[in-house]
Amino acid sequence: MAQAPTARPRPPLAPGHELAMAAPRPPAAAAWPAAGLAWPATERGGAASTAAPMLPAAQPTPTPLPGAVPGCAAQMLVPPPMFSPMAGTGQAAQFTQMAQMQMQMQAAAMMQMQMGAMAQMQMAGMMPMMQMAMPMTSMMPMVQIHPGGEAQAVEEDLGPCTPEDITEVELELKDEEKAAKIDAKKSGSYVGLMARYIDDEGFGFISCPECKETWDKTDIFVSGRNFVTSGIDVGDVVAFQVEKDGKDLPRAVNCKTLMKLTNLKKRITKMREVAKAAHSLKRGAAAFGPGPGPDPKRANLGMGLGFS
Repeated sequence: MAQAPTARPRPPLAPGHELAMAAPRPPAAAAWPAAGLAWPATERGGAASTAAPMLPAAQPTPTPLPGAVPGCAAQMLVPPPMFSPMAGTGQAAQFTQMAQMQMQMQAAAMMQMQMGAMAQMQMAGMMPMMQMAMPMTSMMPMVQIHPGGEAQAVEEDLGPCTPEDITEVELELKDEEKAAKIDAKKSGSYVGLMARYIDDEGFGFISCPECKETWDKTDIFVSGRNFVTSGIDVGDVVAFQVEKDGKDLPRAVNCKTLMKLTNLKKRITKMREVAKAAHSLKRGAAAFGPGPGPDPKRANLGMGLGFS
């Protein structure tokens, strides 16, 4: 007669092991309810129960955040696609291009500033030469418009403007003045220079040394009406007559510009200005250029050899 197999003795259980075996296993992750749901007390205490989970009375259902995985109690944020190394390749390229453009703009601005500084330094070095050459602009032809509407052109060709040329023109001017004064005496007129005219006051004066003997004055009054109607201008050589006004003072009437004398006088003025400018340029060139030679007595200065 066969004997029944005897059961092997089981090892003793560790303290509390029976509680772990009796407790139900938690459901899988997909079986857990949404965040915020609570299991009944019987489930938390370990006893088996099939009761449905209940919502807490005072806790509202939270709104899942963007990027959260549904069905998980702990809401995990998922990074958006733009921060992915593969998805952000286009934006990274744009940022690189913008950075390169900004660096190019900064480099161009630096170059422009350097060029401006160099131009200022060059202008500062050329300023003395420009100041010395400024009187040369007086050589340009000039046209003056008289109040009467007559245009008086100054001669363009001044010639070499040497001292001999200036003296020759001065002699010609003296001869013309002498002839004009002789003709003026025959008609009871005078020859003088329109010295000044005051626009605000409406009068001026003609300088005439010959009037001193007859009228005891060298400056003859000219009214604004005569000045405008005669078409004369300041600096013109004029022929005029003199009569007394209501206060027995001399005043000029019937004024007329002597064109040949006026042009000769203005030509002399221009020639003198040109000669002065040429002299200034020569002095400037001599100052910047090499000198006549070193002084033998001071040849060792600046070479560290001491005085000889």
